Amino acid sequence: MRQWTFPVRHAWQHFWFRPVTADGFDLMRIAFGLCALTVYLLQMPYIWYYYSDKGIFPPQLVSVMLRHVWRFSLLDVVHTPLSVSILYSVLIAALVCVTIGIFTRGALLVTAFLLFSFHEYSIVMLDGSDTVLRLVCFVLLLAPSGRAFSLQSALSRFDSWQTHGHDTPHTNRQMPIWPYRLLLWQMICLYVSSAIGKMQGDMWWTGTAVQSVLLHPWFSRVPPSLVHSWVEPISPILTIFTVLVQILWMGILILSLLRWLLPPPSRRFVPVDAYKRAMIFCGLLLHGGIAVFMDVGVFSFVMMTAYLGLLIDADFEALRGMFNGTTKPTVTILYDGQCRLCRRSMGMLSMLDWLHRLRLVDFHDAGARKKIAPTTSIATLSHAMHAKLPNGKLAAGYFAFRATTWHLPFLWLLAPLLYIPGVTPIGKAVYANIAANRLQCSDGNCRLEK
Repeated sequence: MRQWTFPVRHAWQHFWFRPVTADGFDLMRIAFGLCALTVYLLQMPYIWYYYSDKGIFPPQLVSVMLRHVWRFSLLDVVHTPLSVSILYSVLIAALVCVTIGIFTRGALLVTAFLLFSFHEYSIVMLDGSDTVLRLVCFVLLLAPSGRAFSLQSALSRFDSWQTHGHDTPHTNRQMPIWPYRLLLWQMICLYVSSAIGKMQGDMWWTGTAVQSVLLHPWFSRVPPSLVHSWVEPISPILTIFTVLVQILWMGILILSLLRWLLPPPSRRFVPVDAYKRAMIFCGLLLHGGIAVFMDVGVFSFVMMTAYLGLLIDADFEALRGMFNGTTKPTVTILYDGQCRLCRRSMGMLSMLDWLHRLRLVDFHDAGARKKIAPTTSIATLSHAMHAKLPNGKLAAGYFAFRATTWHLPFLWLLAPLLYIPGVTPIGKAVYANIAANRLQCSDGNCRLEK
């Protein structure tokens, strides 16, 4: 009995509670906040019109038009223009907190409460994107959000670098896997049910659905002449692709169950992660096409927001592999570990190092320094940050920073600007000023070593 219960308990723990990166869920949190802010900021001029008792939906009419079971809205009780304005302001403030990642749990609770209240009061404003927004908000509320890509996480990591000279433990940016599984199953149900619903209509069987939608004057961004000349011939292909992309999401569940039933040595041959990434890619093509060719609000962006929550460790490693190639280029940064300003700077670079290309080394570590820059003195290293580039060259100061920007995705837009004529002298002067002032810090750890 003991031999049987232990594997079952271990499998249960592994299936529901094994730690995975929280990066995907927190990227989804940011995208959710931006999408919801976009929706409600666009509604700002019409808040009273749609949600107060002075608008098109008096409370008596709302109770008649909407469902009576499993429904709740705070606006049924508080619906004067002033009250609606206050609730709207609170919702915007909560969404800002959700987006930047401060007081995340409380902000998500307030957001969910008010999001449902606004959605359940005015049916005119609802569409498919609102359903997915509520779904994402509810999953985020259940999950341990804010562990990565949040202001609270950044401040904690920044303080750790400044105080101790190293990052916070990687486990601080992990979560149990069950919120990921919950979101994945919800997405499978959403897509498969949508595909089944589409197959009830004749246009999806005849292959004319895409063409018909793009000829609709309310939704289409494409002139009718282009639809007839370009879309009509390939409409059957696009129609079949749309249904297949949705129904094939069921394959993720089938492969997951297959891998679960197989013995451990055979599980690695079931490509669940690769299949999921293929479905996400097809979904990006589908919703990207909808966003470009149809005017359906933020629907496509909300769907792509949910995709971010489906990314876990293996997916991020695959993405890094696409950028890094088979031989990951590594930039070794030599910095002064006895300087708080330098440690803070390294903390910032560490948080921006999504591709994991940087190796941060305190040059006071004599063994490491001799391996990286054996002919460079401590006095020289103390005057400027040095970077050993993948080609073996050693860059210093502004040039080291400029070379490093090419390896940090968040600075890729900045990197070309640093090569504009006239920028280099300014950059060198700014860097020299910062390097000189950092020797004057008052914590007792920043004086130039003799």
